[in-house]
Amino acid sequence: MEEEADLERVIVEETAHAVKGSEEMENSINLILQRMEGFTFKVSELLEAGRTLFRQLSTQFEERIISIHQNQIEIWQEEIKELRVLDAANEEASGRLHGAQCLLHSAAIVSSSGETSHPTVIMDGGDNVHHNVGMAHASRSIVSVMNHCLQNPHGTLES
Repeated sequence: MEEEADLERVIVEETAHAVKGSEEMENSINLILQRMEGFTFKVSELLEAGRTLFRQLSTQFEERIISIHQNQIEIWQEEIKELRVLDAANEEASGRLHGAQCLLHSAAIVSSSGETSHPTVIMDGGDNVHHNVGMAHASRSIVSVMNHCLQNPHGTLES
């Protein structure tokens, strides 16, 4: 019986030791589970912070890209406006130069006709004054050049 009592005592001690080992094991497992839970919580916080940061950066990026686009469009619109003003000024200058060219050409025709370029004034005895230009040919040439100038305001003069 003594052997049985020793055996029971050994079994109780081993069971107590096994229970004691299980408690340590449970504590170790609980400690690992707490670490896992803490790590998972930190990862969730980091993910949420990252999402928030990326949303803010994305919004700032979009706003900056839109701003750059708007500024460039405004610059190009201003360039178009300046080109239109310059073109209108060039067209006006071209028209004036063409008109001056026509006048110079008609003056050259008058002087090359060989007739006098000074008008003669004739009084008819009344209040009527007649101008005798004495340039019938030159007058026809001037009319011809002026008609050409009116029909081709930006063209070239051809003799």
